Amino acid sequence: MSLIIGLISLVWASPRAFILDNGMQVVLEETTHIPQASMQLHFSFAPERYPEGLPHLVEHLLFEMEKDGLSYDAWVEKSRGSSNAKTRWSELIIETTVHKDSVQGLLEWEAHRMKGFCDSLTTKNIENQKMVIVQEMLNLEFRHLGSVPDRLRKAVFSAEPVLGAEVMGSIPDLESIQKEDLCQFASEVLIPSRARLHLVGAISADKSLDFEAIFSESKTTSLKGEVMQMSSSVDYRPEYVSTYQPTRWFLPSENDSILYVVWPAPAYGSAMEIASDFIMEQMVSVQNSVFAENFTSVSGWSENDLSCGWRVLEIETEDPEQALRVLALLLGSGELWLDAEDIQLFQIKTRSLIAKLSLKNTERARLLGECSSIEKGATCLVWEETRRRELRLEEAVAFLQADYSLDSASLLWIGAENKLEGERLP
Repeated sequence: MSLIIGLISLVWASPRAFILDNGMQVVLEETTHIPQASMQLHFSFAPERYPEGLPHLVEHLLFEMEKDGLSYDAWVEKSRGSSNAKTRWSELIIETTVHKDSVQGLLEWEAHRMKGFCDSLTTKNIENQKMVIVQEMLNLEFRHLGSVPDRLRKAVFSAEPVLGAEVMGSIPDLESIQKEDLCQFASEVLIPSRARLHLVGAISADKSLDFEAIFSESKTTSLKGEVMQMSSSVDYRPEYVSTYQPTRWFLPSENDSILYVVWPAPAYGSAMEIASDFIMEQMVSVQNSVFAENFTSVSGWSENDLSCGWRVLEIETEDPEQALRVLALLLGSGELWLDAEDIQLFQIKTRSLIAKLSLKNTERARLLGECSSIEKGATCLVWEETRRRELRLEEAVAFLQADYSLDSASLLWIGAENKLEGERLP
């Protein structure tokens, strides 16, 4: 239904989506349990058009902007709120929560950041944020996933909102970015037609928000728009489809010979997540003679989110085809190398680890953070131990047979030659 919407009333029983004349998508949903409103503002872009890391730098610089003498963060704090942002492979996402009385100001701020980004850039701010990102990269190197190229995760899970996780960029790209590159990105991406705004919360029923006027690209923008009623069961996220397709990549390197084998993984907190972690630990264990006899270095890990996750096996080898043959043999004989004693040892090690974590504030904080959405406070430690204690051998074997298959694995070969005939990564 098409109609004139000079002012859009925010009184509704179910969520609504508006497509403005300038192409901007707006999704509105009213809740009243707390006097706040939360906004997600997504800017989508084609990653192949820009140096890796450019969108991430733009994200940082958005927070350097000022309006009426205040920085964005200072204004949000004054509005009794909080803000964050993240850059994924093809999206820049701003997440801000403010008091319900500050919604108009929040939208005006976002319009200001979209229109005035390039004019706000200074050499000092650009160089400052480059150094901040470099520090983030260095911190990442100390994590267990630091050695895996960002592109691997994004390429494997490009259709998954959870696993298409944040993109840091690369230092060479970062160093080469100039103001002109930033302005070009802003002119192509930080525009209403590339934006989707999702606003949820206790938005005052006695007020109206003129989205067309706030996000107009000029003073003469028409106030026409398309309005679509949506049921409360609609998923307002981007049109993500969980279509994981195993893929092969080749990353040229004269110094390394490494094969990464990557599988999707169960959601964090599920029973199968524990089975998955146990299997990965046993595969790379020094007790596993199949790997020990053929390769000098094999490691692996799992990373899980509340929705899903991924598992990585890293094999140092100059012959990736042989590595895959050995791995196929290993996966097909799980009942021979998985046993109840290994599970008992896994459970004992867990109790010991949790006891140590109770004494180490940094690791304890990490663990508590991981399970805080499932259990609260120190209960997380008890919960982690309990679910490992409940793992049974038959569950692990069944999970291995059903879920660890080379047919469902993506491969990244890093070496001097494209021995697996994978797609070459830039």
